Amino acid sequence: MAGVLTLAALPGSMAWGGLYTLSYVFGMVAPLFLISFFLDKINFTQKFNKTFQRPIGYSLGSKKISITISEAISGITFLAMGTLIGYLAITNRLFVHSEYQVNINIFLTKVLNSASAFIKVVPEYVWAALLIVAIVLIGRSFINQLKKEKHEEK
Repeated sequence: MAGVLTLAALPGSMAWGGLYTLSYVFGMVAPLFLISFFLDKINFTQKFNKTFQRPIGYSLGSKKISITISEAISGITFLAMGTLIGYLAITNRLFVHSEYQVNINIFLTKVLNSASAFIKVVPEYVWAALLIVAIVLIGRSFINQLKKEKHEEK
């Protein structure tokens, strides 16, 4: 976020700063909308809730305890991560060496350079047109889904 705010302030123009900020927000939100759109198509939430809300019962001494599968998975995950962090802290390996960070930075720079080489081949107006088409298609799909839900309610 700090990087986006810095980029938004650099051009010295409200329009360019707003465009940087808007593209950041769109880049963060668009994948979430796409995922939710496709998950709604297959009724994922109902299937997910049906599977992970089944109870698991066990007894701890004389007390009977009932939890759901999702609560059990969450508990196991927290215990595993806590154990891993504790082990790494005890063995003094909880930090990352700077050489590793440099290697990751070099690798990501190469990936970005190769991606920008591909992106530069396609003119900017084509990318803008693709973005507009994607927004229109998502909007149209959203409106159709709302109409379908209203029609089913009647």
